[in-house]
Amino acid sequence: MLRRTFKAAGLIPAAILAAALSYGACGGQGPSSAPPSAPSPLLDQPLKTIGGLTTQGERIDPATLRGRIVVVKFFAKYCKPCEKTLPGAQKLHRENPDVAVIGISEDESQADLDYLVRKHGLSFPIVLDRGNTIAGRFRVTALPATFITDKAGKVVWVGGEQQTEADLLNVIGSVRAGAEPGVAQPEPGPPIN
Repeated sequence: MLRRTFKAAGLIPAAILAAALSYGACGGQGPSSAPPSAPSPLLDQPLKTIGGLTTQGERIDPATLRGRIVVVKFFAKYCKPCEKTLPGAQKLHRENPDVAVIGISEDESQADLDYLVRKHGLSFPIVLDRGNTIAGRFRVTALPATFITDKAGKVVWVGGEQQTEADLLNVIGSVRAGAEPGVAQPEPGPPIN
């Protein structure tokens, strides 16, 4: 009997420890919570004009972005963290037709961009920003950088080097639900009669 008591007593602290570690590993947020945004002067502002031509020779038409969630992804070949985020951006583009994914390459050469397009099978529109004009407009100071808008075209979240594919999906889920990314929404209460 004494043995069972110690075994059971050992399970309770182990369960508490596991729960605490799980909570900490999630940053104290629920599994579908959007991560907090990186600071940016563009938060809560209308999406800046992208400008430039895509690698297909087309302009990004702002009219085609109206009513859609927009993800603007800045990256470059020399940026190793960027390479980790590109497969997630491509998957997002492929599996979410209601989301407009636009890439902004900060590479200096078309060959470097072409390498990334081939390596990761990128099929979303990409603008080569050789002179960093677009990056300046978006006030990008480090790569990778990702800007996400709501359907009204307002920047609601900015991701940086630590962002993950799960972060993107959680933010987009929050935007689809009409919630502010990274801000907990209250649970609906009982109906008021």
